[in-house]
Order: sequence, then C-alpha cells, then structure tokens
Amino acid sequence: MEPYIKEGNLVKEEEWKKLISSIENSYEELETNKERAKRNLNGAIEKAIINRIKNLKKFGILFSGGIDSTLIALICKKHNCNFTCFTVGIENSQDIEYAKVIAQKYNFSLEYRVLTLEEFEK
Repeated sequence: MEPYIKEGNLVKEEEWKKLISSIENSYEELETNKERAKRNLNGAIEKAIINRIKNLKKFGILFSGGIDSTLIALICKKHNCNFTCFTVGIENSQDIEYAKVIAQKYNFSLEYRVLTLEEFEK
C-alpha cells in the first residue's frame, strides 16, 4: 500500500480512496441539489406571477425586452393570459427596437411610444 498525506500525516491508500469517493459523492449530490433548486426557483417565480394576475381579465406588462419582463411575459403567455406589453423610449434609442424584436420573436402584443428628448425631460 502506498502512503498518502492527510492533514500533514501519512494515511493508507484505502483511507485515501474512501476520502476521494466521499468527495465525488458530494459533488454528485450537489448537482442534484442544483437541479432541484432550479426547479424550485422556477416554480416559485411562476407561482408569484400567477398569484398576482389570476383575477385579471386583461392587463399590461411594462416591457423592455430584457430578462425580467420577457420572463414575466413568457409565463403569462404559457398560462394563456390576455395581456399587452408596453414600452416607452426616447427617439433614436435602441430600447424600443430591442423590445420590438423580442415581442415579435415570442408573438407578444406590443404597444410603444417614442418620446422626444424634450418630452422625456418634462
């Protein structure tokens, strides 16, 4: 048997292999917990959104086309909700264009308003 070092002391090969095996098992368990955590988080987000809109016949979503507003709109679409996305931006801004691209990609109803710099500053 070859000697190995553990906490500054030599240990037998068999003990070393047990230690390595326990680390490998912990990693596999971590992966399982990660997947479970993702499912739980997804479920919690979806439940929170549905709880806030469950009694609404029609509603609007302030929509930037970013991760948050797109996720909200996708969950609402998944549940066949009647909603419209709304976007406001200043002229020559890419924000509205990006919102249009995302809304078209996912077939969201989108209304938008382009403001002049003067309107925005008011």
